[in-house]
Amino acid sequence: MISRQWSDYFKDQRIFVAQLPAEIKEALIVRLYCHDYGRDQAAQWHDHFPALRLDAGHSNIIRLIAQCRLYISTYNSTTFLESFTMNIPTIIFWNPNHWELRDSAIPYFEELKRVGIFHESPASAARHVTDIWDHVDEWWSSASVQRTLKQFKARYCDLPNNLLERIEHALREVMPISEKTDSC
Repeated sequence: MISRQWSDYFKDQRIFVAQLPAEIKEALIVRLYCHDYGRDQAAQWHDHFPALRLDAGHSNIIRLIAQCRLYISTYNSTTFLESFTMNIPTIIFWNPNHWELRDSAIPYFEELKRVGIFHESPASAARHVTDIWDHVDEWWSSASVQRTLKQFKARYCDLPNNLLERIEHALREVMPISEKTDSC
């Protein structure tokens, strides 16, 4: 991420947090990137939001996601795929000029947008979080959200029931089978 892009990204995060009601801000934990690169992320966050809880980025991300009432993903990475497969209510937002999608993915993200999972601005994401906060599970388990997630997961994060068998088969295809030899 180039310097200007990081600056814009951080600004988007601040806009998002600023637009949340106090009740939601109190529940929010912001996970910092584990490598600070001299940006002093914690101080920058506390300059704007002194009471905000921060995670230094060293905690187990899967455990943190599992404890979320609502997971917020702010860039195109595997964490939202993990939260989807864990069936954790998730909101995704990022600037599409900074995190481009390949053409084949656009229809899937359009569907995520239609059901309120994906947002292209921090303001839209904050409004949606505020709107669903008191009924996150109802929103997440609605037929339209679950149908959209099922289609998205089938394309991007399918976990087949026979995963170990598939891994074994793939390994057998690339690894030569050694002949048994008697050492006696």
